[in-house]
Amino acid sequence: MVAGDGQGKNIHDLPDEIILDVFSFFSFNELIDILQNVCVRWKRLAHDPVLWCDKEYIVRGRAQNGRSCCGVTCSECAHCRCEKTDREVLRTAGMMPQLWTLTMMRGTRARILRKICRNCPNLTTLQLHGCQKMNYSLLKYIFEKCPKIEKLIIANNLLADRQYTELVSCLEHLQSLEVFENRRGAGPVLLRFLADTCSKLREINLSCDYHPLEDVEYFVKAKRDTLTSATVRWTMAGKRPGCLPLLQKLDLPHATDLPDDAVVTISRGCPSLRHLSLTFATSLTDGALAEIHRLKHLQILDLSGCSGLGGSAVAHVAQLPALRTLLLQYIDDLTDLQPSLRHVLDLKQLRCLDILYSGHIRAVPFEEFSVRLVNFRELHVTYEEEDEVFYKNVLLRCRVKCLGSG
Repeated sequence: MVAGDGQGKNIHDLPDEIILDVFSFFSFNELIDILQNVCVRWKRLAHDPVLWCDKEYIVRGRAQNGRSCCGVTCSECAHCRCEKTDREVLRTAGMMPQLWTLTMMRGTRARILRKICRNCPNLTTLQLHGCQKMNYSLLKYIFEKCPKIEKLIIANNLLADRQYTELVSCLEHLQSLEVFENRRGAGPVLLRFLADTCSKLREINLSCDYHPLEDVEYFVKAKRDTLTSATVRWTMAGKRPGCLPLLQKLDLPHATDLPDDAVVTISRGCPSLRHLSLTFATSLTDGALAEIHRLKHLQILDLSGCSGLGGSAVAHVAQLPALRTLLLQYIDDLTDLQPSLRHVLDLKQLRCLDILYSGHIRAVPFEEFSVRLVNFRELHVTYEEEDEVFYKNVLLRCRVKCLGSG
């Protein structure tokens, strides 16, 4: 970067707005390690909130080399900074006061976590690791120093305790709550209390233990006009999820005893759904999808492992006008979906078909995809080596990306 142009003009003569625009092209690491060390003005500008809205700080274990916020390794991601040692964390903690997203992938000493939160008061997304040693005073300190938290990812054993749940309820801006299983038998999350105290809560992901049906019903009823995303285990939800007019995402994983009338109720009562996942709902029959056409805005439908579906299932699915992604993984024999499997060609907006680990995939009319499915872009298949040439030709005609395994 050139400081002057030889005619008396200097980069320091540029207004803050232009320099910020230039800074927006720098990575997280460059903001921390380079720009802040040039001069006082650049350090001030490097702390501007506009540069930090998409940045994520990750504290990993020494042996962890996972993906970043963008799906690539941290070393290749411009929006993510990943550090492993406590010394690195302590050095960086005071250099990102406008940080929005903190992800703890390991437990750390309380004084380190306190310093991070003390120096990052603008956090809106916080993920705490299940191995983090947590007491009441530490969690209270975190929430007092980071009162703007909108999304919280936390262990189930903490939200089974009334004192800790009261602390969570004090987060005035909390909109999204994800609870992961850290300790089996810790007790259910106090859903009733959360329903009554977290007024802005609109997304909940309970991938932990089953909960009392009456508590879930109470929560759903209290949030019926605000809930937009829910992931629950089926025995938590009862047989009729009810009317949730704003719900956009519903995930019922491994809902083996899910009855047909429950899906019909969802089709009638959740008109805003964009994403519906009914994985391994082995009890479902074609009748469950009889009214799925009511979901006019549904873009993603996951019926993976729904082994009870038969010859008219895809005909019902084909009536979804906005469907972009259809997942039919782990269907032992796709010929069971005949004759309606040909109706997949009627899904004019379909961009992705995922049939990984399903059998007899030649039952799918791939040869007609290039003519009938003009928006199709992505195919996930599992095929034998002798079929490789056939599917490569299909992909060539369709001009799609294949994510397959032999």
